[in-house]
Amino acid sequence: MMKRKLFYATCVALIAFAACKRDDYWNQTTVVQRGSISGTLTNTDDNTVLKGVKILFQRQTKANGDQTFIDTVSTDVKGQFRYDVPFPNLVKVSIRDTGRYHLEENFVDVTENKDYPILLNSYPRFGISQINVQVLSDLKQPYMGIKVGLYERESNTESYSVVDTLLSDEQGRVSFTGRAFPVRYKVKVAEPNVAYMPDSLEGALLTRTPIELTLTTKSLFGKGNLKLVSKQVFSNQVIKNEKFQYRYKSVVDKEFSTWEEGEFDNVGQFTLVNKVYPGDVEIKYNNNSKVRFEVQNSTMTLAESNTVTPFQVMIKDLDPRYTKPILTNLKVSTLVLNNGLSVKGPFAITMDNSHNLYIADGYKNQLFMIDASGSASVIAGSGAAGSVDGAGTAATFNGMWGVAVDSSGTIYTTDAASVAGAHRIRKIVKNANGDYTVSTIAGTGTAGTADGVGSAATFNRPSGIIFDKARTSLYVSEWGGARLRKIDLSTTANTVSTLAIPSGAGNLFTMTLTPDGKDMYVSSNNNNNIFKYNFTSNSIAPYQNSNVNNRGLFATAGDVLLATAGNHNLIFYYDLKTNVMTELSTRVSSGDETGQVIDNVPIKDEAARFFQPFGIYYDVWTGNWYVANNTNKNAEKTVGSVRIIRSDDI
Repeated sequence: MMKRKLFYATCVALIAFAACKRDDYWNQTTVVQRGSISGTLTNTDDNTVLKGVKILFQRQTKANGDQTFIDTVSTDVKGQFRYDVPFPNLVKVSIRDTGRYHLEENFVDVTENKDYPILLNSYPRFGISQINVQVLSDLKQPYMGIKVGLYERESNTESYSVVDTLLSDEQGRVSFTGRAFPVRYKVKVAEPNVAYMPDSLEGALLTRTPIELTLTTKSLFGKGNLKLVSKQVFSNQVIKNEKFQYRYKSVVDKEFSTWEEGEFDNVGQFTLVNKVYPGDVEIKYNNNSKVRFEVQNSTMTLAESNTVTPFQVMIKDLDPRYTKPILTNLKVSTLVLNNGLSVKGPFAITMDNSHNLYIADGYKNQLFMIDASGSASVIAGSGAAGSVDGAGTAATFNGMWGVAVDSSGTIYTTDAASVAGAHRIRKIVKNANGDYTVSTIAGTGTAGTADGVGSAATFNRPSGIIFDKARTSLYVSEWGGARLRKIDLSTTANTVSTLAIPSGAGNLFTMTLTPDGKDMYVSSNNNNNIFKYNFTSNSIAPYQNSNVNNRGLFATAGDVLLATAGNHNLIFYYDLKTNVMTELSTRVSSGDETGQVIDNVPIKDEAARFFQPFGIYYDVWTGNWYVANNTNKNAEKTVGSVRIIRSDDI
């Protein structure tokens, strides 16, 4: 007898120990293998499936068969359920909603990593009913094709379980049939709230009598063609015939569509056809795009207004689109300065990395800036002639002929007037508060030829100023001294040296570097010559005698040297491969400077006249040429202007 008692005690202890080990196994945080219990709940009354019924999962934790709660899941619209449990475990699967359904249970001994299919059968304890819902629009008309969801719970302390989601028919109706009672229910518009106005109702289904409910909603979206038009950052020009990739997500979509290829047409427009709006569109370049670009507003929200008014897609090129100027179908217009500003005698033009345009006005002795948005301002110079350093618009200049800007936005100008106090190189720095400060970095104010450090060096009417390719030094041309000077900016000393003295040159106006930085071209006004300085041999020699007095120069990719001739009122260029000169505009003699300048006409048209064109700058990002039109005489007054040349083929 004692041996038998000891045997039973040992068995109970082993079962209890195993149960404890299962507890440890269940609760551990490491990944464990699991088996799957899946099944279908069927109504024994009519062999239909039972939807939205809670299924209870418990596991045995004690040798006496006591069960511990694991979880509950609800049957889906097909009456199916599934749950994963670690093994080994003896799991009890039963009906949780016993207030409405007959209790049914099953035991599953989960011992392997596999699926354990089971069947559960039950039936409504008190009978079934149905919930009928009609969906109306905000105008009280039946709303077809709207999703309506049904959710149920047996008590107020439970959470709702999803039973089914149905689409409303032509009369806006849905019927949820076979619903066991008593039960708490909620019906609601199951469409996204951003797409449809939400509405829901809650109540109790207590008898066999069907419940009739009404939900009201309205669509918060439309459908139509959404128009996009490309705009290039800085120039605000449309980008024509550009291919790209795009994808779209409307308010009724959970995620973006797959990427598709599109193309802006010959007016820069692209239309998304038959799209639900509001929605978001994303655009990026692909291998078929002309250039790499980024969209400034990368995710764009389109609304109903875009079915009428195109949405502007602001595109910023990652690489220059127009490194080589297009020389066909050129037309000319005039840059209009806002804020009541105007130039009188522009000598030089340049641009910084942020696409701000700078105009050096040698008659007004002021530096104008037109920012990337097109807003104009005077950032340096009071308008009076002088050589006073200090705050930007309080400082004075003496013949501001040249302008250059480095990668940080620091600006350098020249004082080229033939007066005492001029003959200086000036520096303009933007302060943290947005104001500017002017200082002198080289020159004494007296004409001379001395090399040296900063203020010890002298210049004779410094005119043009540009950076070397590394932007660590400045090159300066002299109108009075006919020399090329170099200012080393690599240290604070600002050491000035003489780079070259071209033989026979006079009145040097400006310089330009070729894109590879190997050569520099220099304009000489008094002998109608252009000189070429080679950095490999450190030598300078005449390049071409153009038979016109040379002023502005700008070398571009494709071996093109753009140029202006002041007294001949001419725009021309050299092909540096063939050394052939081509006149782009109509020559006008220096004495024939009357008449009104006409815009938007071909550059060769006599109506597109230039008067004293000095500086010239080519913008590789937009394809625009900017020309400093120094004097424009008409019947009313003498003013200057900045002319824009652009090809209609862009």
